[in-house]
Amino acid sequence: MQRLGRKAKQSAYKNVINRIINNMLPSKYVMFTLSLLTTVVLAANSLNMADAATKFNGIKIAGLKQNNQNYIGLRYKDIPRGLKSISGWIVGDINASRVYGISRIVKGNQEMLWFQFIFTDSQGKANYQVIDVLNLPKLSKSETLIGGPAFACLLRGVRDLEIITVIARSQYQDTQYLRQIKKAWRANRKSNKFEEISTRNIACENPAWGL
Repeated sequence: MQRLGRKAKQSAYKNVINRIINNMLPSKYVMFTLSLLTTVVLAANSLNMADAATKFNGIKIAGLKQNNQNYIGLRYKDIPRGLKSISGWIVGDINASRVYGISRIVKGNQEMLWFQFIFTDSQGKANYQVIDVLNLPKLSKSETLIGGPAFACLLRGVRDLEIITVIARSQYQDTQYLRQIKKAWRANRKSNKFEEISTRNIACENPAWGL
């Protein structure tokens, strides 16, 4: 038996309905036809609901990331309610005409980095303006986020304070520099953006060195 395409099936079902309405279809086929049509409608509704659920979930997931991007442009003195700052550092020269900083922010189960301008108000208090947001991957217990002047990363042997990395390290790793770099980004002060970069030729200072 030749299988009909979707449009052909819809056309056939429409013709059947018209024949029922016009009393052209023998009565013994009516119950079978109605049963078949009911099955088709239920199946179509099921597919539509599944498709709608998939689209909704996609929008919901995309929305989470998009909401984090909505922090770009935010100016603040204190971290907004519902967020928590767990660390932060200056990028580059604190005495520069434009001072840059990074804050590590927790929002529920999500972690992100805020790239921001740091400036003082008329009372000499620090204010911040978010210029970019980086959604961090979920880190395992054996991974650590490294960045900032305290434990800086080196690119080809030269300290580079714009680089942030995720490193894999052993608790007992007895080495001054860590080279098991999983991911790396640059807080680029020229583009005012976080940029993912190659992990090649990067080494980071070991926070546990000498302890």
